[in-house]
Amino acid sequence: MDVRRDYERSCQVAAVLFFLLLLPQGSAFATSLRTLEGQRIHSDAGSIDLRFRLREDIRSDQHEHALLIGVSADSRERYEIRIVNDKLNARRYFGGCLLSAFLYAHDFRVGDWHSLRFSWNGATTELLVDQDSVALHELLAVDDLGTVLPGVGLGRESSLEIGGFRSSSDSPTVQTSSDRDFALGTTCPNIDALIGEAAQENQRGIALKHFPDQRSRDTITSYLNLLPDPMTSAIATIVYVEDARMPKRGGLGGAQPRSRSLVLKGSSFSDPTVFFHEAAHLYDFRVKINFGVPEPQNEWAAISGVSCYKKATDIAEFAEYFQKTHVQNGILAAQGGQCASEDLAIWVGAVYDYYLKNKTFTDMMNPSSPKYSDKTRKKLDFLLQKGFFSQVVYDKVTSR
Repeated sequence: MDVRRDYERSCQVAAVLFFLLLLPQGSAFATSLRTLEGQRIHSDAGSIDLRFRLREDIRSDQHEHALLIGVSADSRERYEIRIVNDKLNARRYFGGCLLSAFLYAHDFRVGDWHSLRFSWNGATTELLVDQDSVALHELLAVDDLGTVLPGVGLGRESSLEIGGFRSSSDSPTVQTSSDRDFALGTTCPNIDALIGEAAQENQRGIALKHFPDQRSRDTITSYLNLLPDPMTSAIATIVYVEDARMPKRGGLGGAQPRSRSLVLKGSSFSDPTVFFHEAAHLYDFRVKINFGVPEPQNEWAAISGVSCYKKATDIAEFAEYFQKTHVQNGILAAQGGQCASEDLAIWVGAVYDYYLKNKTFTDMMNPSSPKYSDKTRKKLDFLLQKGFFSQVVYDKVTSR
């Protein structure tokens, strides 16, 4: 995955995507949200109003605090309003694969009530906080929205109080010509159509689809042959996607847990750090190391320390902190330093890349080396124990 603005490519996005994929049939939201029965949100044109206040200071808290997560009555649009640290994030997913995103730097004081209005009309979306307009951070094409059950959920936790929710089909927002033209000019990737294609061949029970030739499929087969059986069981389909069709925010690859699909961008499909990274996400989801596990019980995050993962920090701001701390924290890349699930996937991709290129982690395990961290060995041992790679791979990348 490519490294972009933290809030677009960090845990925050990953958590939302995995959360939505986990929605149970007949229920729109998980237990951390209070479902509003009988409420509906209107797509195309509509608005949401609510009031909220903080019960405690969360500006230094790395956790996400959801104010609202909603899906329109026709399942065509999704709305998310969250607070992380001193930022309020609001997003509207619509038009199949479009996203309007807002990022508001707040100074909310404990106990003070605040008002929020989120409204939309066609391709234009607006956000007001305490009746002040918040500038649109960006309008962009992203991944296919997919199908999600409709519903409205408000955050349910001790640090927030939320009330006064109202939803209306009336919208004060006026669609702009620039937003309309952007939406009309966007073609959604429709990756699900590729996943639904007939398999070109099957390897270890995994369907290979949409690859351009036998040589490209042979490369992927050679990678599959390195994976332990438990890891291959997490993958049902591997799909090759031409660069022009890859979602704008899709980076170099993607993992879709619901269909157990591994999606690879054409120009980088053979890069081990991409293939094994995305495979790690699917297996991580299957064995529940980072997904669906409360932070205090997350064994992987505990190796570095949960407090080492700085969520919702701009990647440029985070870079200086990362350079000073990544060795002692046992974190390989800045993106991993913002998100435990990305950290794990980056490690797995690096292990296989080292294995294939005859490189080792010995410098990072040598106490006399400036690259040394005892967490390197702990992380490699953990990944071996959980079945992310074989003993053969482990022995080669830890040999002197």
